[in-house]
Amino acid sequence: MNHKKDWSSFEFSPQGEVFSISSNGEILYYNFITNDFSIEQNPLGESNPKKIFNVIISEDFKKMTFDTIDNTNEIKTITLIAQHNTDVILYEVFFKAQQNHFKITEADLDRIEMSFQKGMLYELRIYKKDRKYNLIDSLTIFEENDKLYVLTRNPRSKLILKNLEVSNGHVVYDVDYSHFVYRLDIQETIINFLNKTIKESCNLFW
Repeated sequence: MNHKKDWSSFEFSPQGEVFSISSNGEILYYNFITNDFSIEQNPLGESNPKKIFNVIISEDFKKMTFDTIDNTNEIKTITLIAQHNTDVILYEVFFKAQQNHFKITEADLDRIEMSFQKGMLYELRIYKKDRKYNLIDSLTIFEENDKLYVLTRNPRSKLILKNLEVSNGHVVYDVDYSHFVYRLDIQETIINFLNKTIKESCNLFW
């Protein structure tokens, strides 16, 4: 059984100039200068990304095919087929990044890391840093024993989430009888992506 197909992820780091998605065991990195993606040839060792080309994506974003040059300098065709609806959303944001010449903006302060297991949210980490890399705020949500938890800082504790959504540029979540809001300082493309993936990957937790 190929357990790699159970996992997918997304990362956007404006300070580190990182935009990447992973699906079906493959990792794709976006190049902000050339407006194209590379595929990681050595995911378990020293990074060795190679450009991808001849990209074809189905209209429903459920299938993506592209070519790359492998480690033997041969052309290799790779096909990614969405295993879960979160993969479809990842392929869509991949497509739109290239189509719209995605760039980092002055509004982007939040670093986003998301991972999914079998289409369900496994972990969400958000770190807000200023231009001098000082941590302003953070949010950590993770799955454990089929429940979602949030880590609070003051006081430090682990609380069961009752609800999680994106609304009006904020991550909104509830624990017991308390309501919390995390303001997103990030461009609309990423906010829309968060909104879609959270809706899709959290619907079975409640």
